[in-house]
Amino acid sequence: MVGTLSSDPDAAWPFKAIFWIRLHGVLNDIRSDGTTFRRNLAAAGVDEKTDKPTLGGVADLALKFYDAIDRLKSALTDDELIYADYRRHTESHPVQTSYDVRWSTRGSQVVVQHRVPALERELTVDELDAAIRRVLEAHQTNEAVIAVDFAKRLVAKAGELLVAARPFFGR
Repeated sequence: MVGTLSSDPDAAWPFKAIFWIRLHGVLNDIRSDGTTFRRNLAAAGVDEKTDKPTLGGVADLALKFYDAIDRLKSALTDDELIYADYRRHTESHPVQTSYDVRWSTRGSQVVVQHRVPALERELTVDELDAAIRRVLEAHQTNEAVIAVDFAKRLVAKAGELLVAARPFFGR
């Protein structure tokens, strides 16, 4: 997906749509907000800062895999991570409401925040709108160009992630 978009700016729209969904999956679903995996390491008795896992062992391979995700993530700014989150929701849901002010299900309070997992925090709707607008304006409001730009900047890091993922997943 990243390779196709980075080498063919005119790739068909499904490549762009799936790009946002897969990027979200790597940065958020697999990475689990960056805490679940690291909690599991601690529960297994591995302190990533002080312990050196057995070379080639499961913890070593897992750390390399998750570090590759973090390197991929670091290639994007906070605004771009917000935009990627927004695009994933846009491509995955026919009706987009995650970025709207809405009523809380716990009462009659207004919820004006949305959690962006890759940032590991919540932002107000105004903050989200401003970040999305900045990314759009930086690319002359051309969403196809944004997908290609992200893909070009992520293609090398995505390759590193694939290299790190194969031994961890045994493929």
